[in-house]
Amino acid sequence: MNMADRISNLIKSRGLTNHAVEKKLGFGNGAIRRFATSSPSVDKIVLLSNFLNVSVDYIITGKSGEPCDELPEEEREILCYVDLLTEKEKYILIGELKERTKGRTKKIG
Repeated sequence: MNMADRISNLIKSRGLTNHAVEKKLGFGNGAIRRFATSSPSVDKIVLLSNFLNVSVDYIITGKSGEPCDELPEEEREILCYVDLLTEKEKYILIGELKERTKGRTKKIG
């Protein structure tokens, strides 16, 4: 499997589309598809690795480093919805979640 295939598989495995990832990361339309014929810049690989929660090594070689711990399906679904929110809506949601979970023991950064 080559790097372009790995990237596409990672995107699909997270229930996302190339277009959605391109938009979120500020890539041009069709940029991910073009990785099959031309290598992406290091900056794009780093952005993708952070966004997809895998190491740069995994994207490039597929051998050195495994995908980072994957989130459970329910948490990935929540994050997909959160991605649709504006920054203001995210701030409000965080406040609501803090209020709803007040008094619970797990400490969040």
